[in-house]
Amino acid sequence: MNKEKEDDKNVDVKVAENTEPVAKEVKKKSKLTLFIPLIIIILLFIIGYFAFLYPINCEADACFLASLQKCSKANYIRDDKNAVWKYQVQGKEGDKCKVMVAFVQAKEGISETESLEGKDMICKIPLRVAQNPEDDLSYCSGELKEKMLEIIIQRMHEYIYQNMGEIKKEFDKL
Repeated sequence: MNKEKEDDKNVDVKVAENTEPVAKEVKKKSKLTLFIPLIIIILLFIIGYFAFLYPINCEADACFLASLQKCSKANYIRDDKNAVWKYQVQGKEGDKCKVMVAFVQAKEGISETESLEGKDMICKIPLRVAQNPEDDLSYCSGELKEKMLEIIIQRMHEYIYQNMGEIKKEFDKL
């Protein structure tokens, strides 16, 4: 009877020794089955971020205006004859496209616009409209808009003052 018990113990030990590598292999497979989906989820998150949330950097007016028309996030720096402008299409807000506009630098010889440097404004443009936001200030608000309107009023005042005689003649004709 003792011999049978010893044989049973030996069999139990052999079974335990043989199942140990199998258990390790099962643990490795279960770790892999958890690790692979985790990697896939992380990759999908990164791809989604760059595809939908990360703004593109436009190099030309056409790219910027296309992004503005679709209201897809984009950054653009426009260097025109009078100034350097910076645009950031921030995305949809209701039925409008939200765009941050900054006046970066005035060009030489235009001293009155130097006061605009470093100012910005937020413009909420109707969807599917493709125009530079500063072309219609009625969609905008902020310090840049206020300073631009001050300059416009100042120019109008100077024009009226310089042409007062001609304006008076035209009124006298009526």
